[in-house]
Amino acid sequence: MTFKPISSTDQSLITQWFTGDSAGQKELGFYMDFDSWFNRPNTTPRFKWIVYKDAKPIGFVDLETYKNETASFSFYIDPVHRGKGLSKELLRTLIDKAYELGVVELFAGVEESNLISQKALSSVGFIEDGRDKDNYLIFKMKLEIIIRSARSEDTPQLSRLKRPKDEEHRRNYQVAAQTALEKVKTEDAIFLVIENKNEIVGQVLLRLKGNETEPGYPNMQDLYIVENKRSQGLGKQLIQKCEQIAKEKGYEKISVAVNPTLNPRAKSLYEKLGYKDVGRESYLDGVYDGDEDWVIDLVKIFK
Repeated sequence: MTFKPISSTDQSLITQWFTGDSAGQKELGFYMDFDSWFNRPNTTPRFKWIVYKDAKPIGFVDLETYKNETASFSFYIDPVHRGKGLSKELLRTLIDKAYELGVVELFAGVEESNLISQKALSSVGFIEDGRDKDNYLIFKMKLEIIIRSARSEDTPQLSRLKRPKDEEHRRNYQVAAQTALEKVKTEDAIFLVIENKNEIVGQVLLRLKGNETEPGYPNMQDLYIVENKRSQGLGKQLIQKCEQIAKEKGYEKISVAVNPTLNPRAKSLYEKLGYKDVGRESYLDGVYDGDEDWVIDLVKIFK
């Protein structure tokens, strides 16, 4: 999904979307008067985007930022594209955009009768927080913590994520990050990082086709949270993000390999989240820093 700045040539497209959409006109009808809102002077930065999915326009977003690093937004999905889960994808993309712009809190007003938008906002982490002066429900999200896809420019941070003890270890971690990024290009894989105030504090690689012992469905690999950020729920957030992606892509289960001897806390966390031992004997996953990594496979079946 991509966002492209709205131009004056998009007027007919937006007008077409609202024609016959009584619900959209009721809540966002002022966007039908394209000239007045598109050309209105702004006292703070405002971003207006047409949203594209598979090169086709499917809606728009209007984001207005404020001096206190908050931002309000409205979004709209073309009626013919509703019911396909695109609102969630749009909102996740918007969150990434807002984070890159330095926004620390996002909020939106929603009609009480608009249950679909309320559900979409809640599903990506927005919290209902009272009403505004027009009696709209207010949904808010703080953006100090964000999960996003890793990028090539993250490699320097990722090479230091596991606190390498010397330059050789740092280079090894850099190669590992580059390999994970390459898997995103060459196979069905998603490399995620979790940021806290613009600093990468964790990572996970999600291989959608699985691994050698549990093939055919998603497998999480190399989930890591920096030591000073552990026990704050960040690992849980990465796991749940992977589960969400797997579900949205139609998979019915997800797996992970864990060393029960060297990493009992991770095993306990997975078990609390519904993962179960498949019952096979442990196997050697690799040798890291001279230590053999004997792991077992845990699987979670989605209900």
